[in-house]
Amino acid sequence: MADHDTPGTGATPGSGGDQFGLGKILSDIKIPGVDLQAILASQQKNLNALAEANRAALAGAQAIAQKQAEHIRQAVTEAAEAAKAATTSPAAKEFATHQVELTKQALDKAVSHLQEVADIAAKAHAQVTETVNKRVAEGLEELRALLKSK
Repeated sequence: MADHDTPGTGATPGSGGDQFGLGKILSDIKIPGVDLQAILASQQKNLNALAEANRAALAGAQAIAQKQAEHIRQAVTEAAEAAKAATTSPAAKEFATHQVELTKQALDKAVSHLQEVADIAAKAHAQVTETVNKRVAEGLEELRALLKSK
């Protein structure tokens, strides 16, 4: 019978619970003036914040990859349409003028797409930074409170 719970903890792997039984181990250790349970809880919050930051970073990377794939598909479609249009132009001069305009449009779109991807990356980075900074500040406050209480 496969049991997914870590023995003695009642937590499933990846649930953010006490996966390794540290709570039990720390409860048996007594150090005067040190609340090991509070330290463990604080560190668990740090791990949860790191996991949240990783999820945000992954979501940002996925959004960037999706946007890049979308832009590549669009560029290929537009290039095929431009090639088809170029073969139907009646005169070379008209063809050259048409090519210059298509190139300008393609460059304008590329710049716009790069800005969009940069905006997605910046948003993901800001979200990750905010999550980590918030947890660091909370961790420092928790540590101060722990030290004051002793």
